[in-house]
Formats: sequence, C-alpha cells, structure tokens
Amino acid sequence: MQMPRVLAMPEAVGATTCVTGPATDEFSAHLAEILNGQWLGYQAFSAQTAVLHDGFMTALNASAPVINAAIRTLLDR
Repeated sequence: MQMPRVLAMPEAVGATTCVTGPATDEFSAHLAEILNGQWLGYQAFSAQTAVLHDGFMTALNASAPVINAAIRTLLDR
C-alpha cells in the first residue's frame, strides 16, 4: 500500500524549487566570478585527486601478494 504524498506548505513549492539567475549589479557579478573560479579550482582538484586515487589503488592491488604473504607469515606463528 502506497501512502499519498502530502505537502505541508503547498504555497512554498514554487518558491523553493526554482532559482532565479544572478542579479545584474556589480557585486553579484563579482561574486559569481569568484564562485566560478572556486568551482573551476574544485574541478581541477577533483580530477587530480581521482588520478592520485587510481594510482594508489593500482599500487595497492599490485602489492596485494606481498601484503598477503606477510599476513600469512604472521598468522602462521
């Protein structure tokens, strides 16, 4: 049985689901420029982090036999 959806404040749906564009004043334009720069920096950092993670996982997977041998040695004692 599926419960019906009930909106607590139906009049707020339009106000909370649409976002207007940036204002045309100088402050808003400058703020948008700063945020865009931050976003581009985040994207570059995220791409570098993904490359680092992939390299780390490749190295970790390549060293798995050595790690497993060391663990087996410790557990056999």
